[in-house]
Amino acid sequence: MNIKRIKNFSLIFFTVTILVGSFSIINGVGLMGPGSEDDPIVTLSYVEKRIEQIKYYINQNIETINNSSVGMNSQLQELKAKVEQLNNTSTAESQDKYRVVFVKAGSTIMFGESSEVIWRSGKAAVIASQNGGLSDVTTGVDLTEGVEIPLNHLLIIPRNDGRGASVTVDSYVMIKGAYTIQ
Repeated sequence: MNIKRIKNFSLIFFTVTILVGSFSIINGVGLMGPGSEDDPIVTLSYVEKRIEQIKYYINQNIETINNSSVGMNSQLQELKAKVEQLNNTSTAESQDKYRVVFVKAGSTIMFGESSEVIWRSGKAAVIASQNGGLSDVTTGVDLTEGVEIPLNHLLIIPRNDGRGASVTVDSYVMIKGAYTIQ
């Protein structure tokens, strides 16, 4: 009888163990909600929460970029103003170089103090001042009022006293120094 009792006890124990195990598994799965750390399935609320976080991150970066671009725009405007100022300022370096200038017929070109001029093409007549005309250092002659300016001669203007040239034919002129075309 002892053996029968042990068999019944073993059968009851085995049945109870299976039932308890089954309930544990079923309840364990039921306790895990979708979208939790234990369950890889995500819910709509989880996705929306993450989307809001990403939107916030992107908006912060856009705001940072916009703020830095405003600063860069102001720096760009300052640099443009400085470049414009430098372009308008006559420097010693630019005064040391000849500039090729096209002058239309009928124009008058007035030279500043210490200007150097080489008439390359066209025709022009000298405009002299009370103190003299244009110094032609190629031939060593002072060109007086109304004289035609020879081509390829170096002319020097000693003072800013109204000396210049009246252009009769379209001309190319090499000029070093100050001048105005009227």
